[in-house]
Amino acid sequence: MKNNFTIILLLVFISLQFTSSKYQDGEFKFLSDFKPFTEIQSFEAHSKQITTLIKLSNGMLASGSFDETLKLWNPLKNFELVKTIRPNSNWITSIIELENGLLAVGSYDSKIFIFDMKKDFELVQTLYVSSKPIWALAKLENGLFASGDGGSVVRIWTVEGFKNIITLVGHVGEVWNLRYLGNNLLSSGSSDNHIKIWDTKTFKCVKTLDGHHHWITSMALDHDNNLVSGSSDETIKFWDVKDDFKLLNTLDLHHGAINSLLKLDDGLMASASNDFNLKIWRETQDNFKVEQIIKGYPPINAYRLIKFDTGIMIGGLADGRIIIWKQLY
Repeated sequence: MKNNFTIILLLVFISLQFTSSKYQDGEFKFLSDFKPFTEIQSFEAHSKQITTLIKLSNGMLASGSFDETLKLWNPLKNFELVKTIRPNSNWITSIIELENGLLAVGSYDSKIFIFDMKKDFELVQTLYVSSKPIWALAKLENGLFASGDGGSVVRIWTVEGFKNIITLVGHVGEVWNLRYLGNNLLSSGSSDNHIKIWDTKTFKCVKTLDGHHHWITSMALDHDNNLVSGSSDETIKFWDVKDDFKLLNTLDLHHGAINSLLKLDDGLMASASNDFNLKIWRETQDNFKVEQIIKGYPPINAYRLIKFDTGIMIGGLADGRIIIWKQLY
């Protein structure tokens, strides 16, 4: 009798671990015994959709938005707003930090703004690129950086003098994503459904990856330094950087476009989608394992995720909020 009662209790405990309940805003469930993320802070950061987030070398958080502002936040003071910059009257689309304390900010009206962090973010240069929006920026090696725009091209720039030294042609759709892979390789993702791999020494396209069936919406590196790509075809694909970008795996984790991919600690990855789900998962030998599902946020077209610190993940939402999650230990 005692053994039967123990078995019943065990079954009830197991069922509670895997039973989902009604979701409220930001509520989560975790699917195994791992250290889950929990929301520790949420605040109204922008009046419109957040398009880009970055942790700066001075420890601050920078965010850009469709509300045409760049904002700086101090994590040491509960993410207090430090500064608001309105470089022009158009969307902020991308932010990267360059050498010598410089910050490059891309905008929808075809400009790249250069700010000097050492001079209280003074605007020191404006690059007039083309007649198309700047969608992506990426820092390279050897004093170079790249921009991707609505004109279907990738442009390579020098940090010193800010010269456009070459324009890489090959895409037939807007270039929405750039990811530097190391070893002089740059990946570009486009609305033409393709990913192109560029050699940043010869500036030649060395590979075109054509496994997706819709727009490339996000790219990241995993814990084995494989390229991970997300698409509005609702799939996540893994490409072997060391073996001629061979397709390793395709994951069907979501029922909506993959808006953001992020490498976390302890072998974990995160993916956000406009299916209302933020999922924390890990690769296994043959497939993947979902560890946690965070639900309840609005459907998001540009849900941006960054790892801010060990065990801390920050997301920018379509309604202008910034959410901070911390992993429970």
